[in-house]
Amino acid sequence: MKETIWEGVFQGKAANVVVEPTTNGTLYHIDLLESGFLHDIIGGVTSFAKAHPWITGMMAGWAWSAIEKYNKAKRDAVRFYAKDMPERIRYQKMVDDLVRKGGYEVVKHGYEGTGYNWELYKRNF
Repeated sequence: MKETIWEGVFQGKAANVVVEPTTNGTLYHIDLLESGFLHDIIGGVTSFAKAHPWITGMMAGWAWSAIEKYNKAKRDAVRFYAKDMPERIRYQKMVDDLVRKGGYEVVKHGYEGTGYNWELYKRNF
């Protein structure tokens, strides 16, 4: 009995990964789709990209810029989590010192779960 375990894009084409049990073990194979919902979406996207290369390039640039901004924000973020009150006092002093001297600003703070959470981002000078 064949079972589809994944449906997505493989080398720019809609594909399924199908698993089939055999007497010697399990056989995995990739079926390229000739029809279906995913095939139609990929066909529409590629035809739009071919018809409007300038707009596609502009959107790709925006996507790349968004990915770079996300990675920079993730790299510049500092998070602290205190489980109990002595830890919270110690982290609060550290956070205050980073804000005062280190060029960080507190973006989020508050209770989360059973402790207290701070999220700081590096300021852009």
